[in-house]
Amino acid sequence: MLALYRSGRQAEALSVYRETRSLLVDELGIEPGPALRELEKAILRQDPELSSRAQSSGVTGAARPPRQRAIVVVTGEEDRLDDLLAVAEPLAVEPARELILARFLNDDSGLTAANASLAVHRATLAEHGVFARVAAYTTVEPGSDAVLLATQYDADLLLVAAPRSVLESGRLDGDLADMLEHAPCDVAVLAGGVNALGGPIVTPFGGVDHDWSAIEIAAWLARSLGTTLRLVGTEADPALGKRDASRLLARASLLVQQVVGIVTEPVLVRAGDEGVLEAARDARLLVIGLSDRWRTEGIGASRLAVALGAEAPTLFVRSGLRPSGVAPNETLTRFTWTLASQHGASPEDKAHTVEATPNA
Repeated sequence: MLALYRSGRQAEALSVYRETRSLLVDELGIEPGPALRELEKAILRQDPELSSRAQSSGVTGAARPPRQRAIVVVTGEEDRLDDLLAVAEPLAVEPARELILARFLNDDSGLTAANASLAVHRATLAEHGVFARVAAYTTVEPGSDAVLLATQYDADLLLVAAPRSVLESGRLDGDLADMLEHAPCDVAVLAGGVNALGGPIVTPFGGVDHDWSAIEIAAWLARSLGTTLRLVGTEADPALGKRDASRLLARASLLVQQVVGIVTEPVLVRAGDEGVLEAARDARLLVIGLSDRWRTEGIGASRLAVALGAEAPTLFVRSGLRPSGVAPNETLTRFTWTLASQHGASPEDKAHTVEATPNA
């Protein structure tokens, strides 16, 4: 199991566990021992310690533990940090990741206060079992500095708060565009403040690359928070010869169960933003993949309508160079794009029936 996992074959490692457990139960009437069960759990949560070459070579004692992967959280506003941490902290718990918290300031007048505030956040996170490093500094290029941090610390995710202008105009430009254009990792843009109330994590899912990154983030959040992951797809449209998205949602659910270990809740709605809003009426958080056309279309008319109409905050996700952990090697399922509204969408979106082939 460990050799397969370290070779990047997580699914096969978990399959070995299932086969072994079946053999033990059927032949001997016993469950696997604690060590084997813990190894399966570690593989499911992608525990960084499993990749330690020191472990495999027998080095113990004072050997330096493997460096955790990171989530980089950047903001220029103190009052947005709590909202961002409401997303970042559960993502850093399982699988374990280090948080890099950075405050970007226009001048040095608030530098001392910013560092003091970050130190308090770091201590609080430590009490919760989350390792964090913090820094505050001045910059005239926040977008470039955010990308540099994400690159230097080999981040899995760059998490930022959306400027208020984003939901007013729908445009993704300036410093935010720099991050979306150049960050090598996934980029998540939070619009609105996250509340601590219950409710499911809701993800409109169409199966393209950014959707797979969105569903992975949503699945780990749902698992860590102990809530439901609701996948939203479109109903059939016989008039257009389009079947419903149930098969696509089922396949996504199987992959989520395999990698993250939770069962999803599929919901079929009519195409367009109104159907998504109905499915998200009790949501804790909406997680939505951005289109490849964000450079020219910004958020997009339908996504913007959902973000403005939903009571829950919205996390927009742009996939990075590293493939999503739940994305299949290939998928050949035709589906109707969930957010392709017949009102306000581009002509390309209106007829958007896709044969998706996500990255491996």
